[in-house]
Amino acid sequence: MDLTLIILIICLAAVLAGVAWKLKEIRQFLAEVISELKKVSWSTRKDVLEATKVVLVSSILLGVFIGGTDFVLSKLLGLLIN
Repeated sequence: MDLTLIILIICLAAVLAGVAWKLKEIRQFLAEVISELKKVSWSTRKDVLEATKVVLVSSILLGVFIGGTDFVLSKLLGLLIN
């Protein structure tokens, strides 16, 4: 056999061994992830919807407050400048 062919076969075998070793690690990692996700205490749909409503209402109120404050302060500043 040609030396180049022998080197190519050895390199191919090394790459395949590395891929097989990584696949084993990936399978183990995914199995651990699934195991940990089974331990998680998930919120109920009702709790998530209630929390979403609180966030939306709070965001709207804060936006109105900041917008109103900006409007009033800009009008006051306009009166002071003129």
